[in-house]
Amino acid sequence: MKNYNSFKILKTLTCLQACSVLLFVLIACNKGSDDPGKDNKITNPVPIGENTTTILLEVINETDGKSIPIYLALPGERSAPLKAVLVLHGSGGPWDDDDLDGDGIVETCNVGTPSRQTREWRDLLIENGFVAVFADSYSPRNTCENEGAYKNPPLKFVISGTFIRNRDAYAILNLLKRLVWKESELPIIDPERIALVGFSDGGTSAESTLFDVAATPASWQWKQSFSGNTYTTEVLPPPAVPEKDRFVAGVFYYPGSFHNSYYGNICSGDGIYKSYCDVLFHLPEEDPLTDNSNCLVETMIQNGGGIPTVFDYAGLDHGFDDDDTEESELARARSIAFILSKMN
Repeated sequence: MKNYNSFKILKTLTCLQACSVLLFVLIACNKGSDDPGKDNKITNPVPIGENTTTILLEVINETDGKSIPIYLALPGERSAPLKAVLVLHGSGGPWDDDDLDGDGIVETCNVGTPSRQTREWRDLLIENGFVAVFADSYSPRNTCENEGAYKNPPLKFVISGTFIRNRDAYAILNLLKRLVWKESELPIIDPERIALVGFSDGGTSAESTLFDVAATPASWQWKQSFSGNTYTTEVLPPPAVPEKDRFVAGVFYYPGSFHNSYYGNICSGDGIYKSYCDVLFHLPEEDPLTDNSNCLVETMIQNGGGIPTVFDYAGLDHGFDDDDTEESELARARSIAFILSKMN
């Protein structure tokens, strides 16, 4: 990955904790070493003012050159390097948006204006002492949501949760480890206490982000199948991730776990998927995607590696996190408890 050695502040503001005013920062990329110096100073630090409560940054996914917007909120307690959670959005994106012509497809992404779900998770995370980080994988790729032509090839590959959005996640992880307080130059985030949460297509992306590349058979061919057609040249292999650049845990809400055979047929016992850390699945009973997620869980148990924990939710369907139910509140509490248990 490229390092971040310069940045341009487009606009700076100070605001209260509840304020949603944003600080816009554009990160420019340049090659360099990922290893800290002998004095343990952060290489190419990105400074943020200590009065900052919310901030909007951009980071480059060097695979396709897209600038990925990142919405970040900081808790009030800042006496030591903080723990963080990166949230990968579902098919609706992370922002408030607009369907201008009533056709069911959103045309306008209000980048930087969090959706209700984003606001609720922001508040949940910062209340529990986390830096809350939200990525936008869609708007830089000319869509507000995973709908219409983006549901199928070739545009499906542009926003792929299997091999594009995982690269967004690692570019963001790389940046988070470089954030420092402007006044003291001390690191903001503990690099060993960064977890991942994904919803729906973001859950698919989180699964691929946490894939242990070392589990790949030597002769494996990376491919995907859609409607009887198999694609190879358009499909990228997973990124090789050094052990020092990994997330500590993952939480998957109702993910699309089949990955169109990218990891083999996970429901036939031939799947190769293996995570490098422990993960938590939230699986609603009525969601048609749950069967494939159960297959992935069985594959994980078979292949070893990270241990899957599964919570099932009777009578609920896809997207239940955003439904203001007791089960939604319970799942959020379980998510926080699981993440904290992996950071101790």
